[in-house]
Amino acid sequence: MQKTEDALHLLAASARKTMSVRDAVEIIELVTKNPQTIKAILEAATKQRIIKRVETTVTILDGAAAFPKPKITRVDCDSSCRRCGVRIKHCHYIEFDDHRLGPYGSECVNKIL
Repeated sequence: MQKTEDALHLLAASARKTMSVRDAVEIIELVTKNPQTIKAILEAATKQRIIKRVETTVTILDGAAAFPKPKITRVDCDSSCRRCGVRIKHCHYIEFDDHRLGPYGSECVNKIL
């Protein structure tokens, strides 16, 4: 359930208000790579009126405003980006109230959020 909530927050926080389904899936993949979970998250986002899907396009709706935008923190590190696997010296974490996701490189965080 936590993965679903995290993914919904990330979709709602996206700076892009219109994107391809593939781009939306890339955002969800920050939380899970499981195809069934991704499908369930897209369905939950549609039911909660966070997104609207029309063919291959996803539009972020006004319902997304109910989700607070997560904070991004930067920490010096020696790690690998959780999304793309590239070695990074500056880790970026997506902070929620009680936990965080990461580490991610700056390019991946900027591309997704």
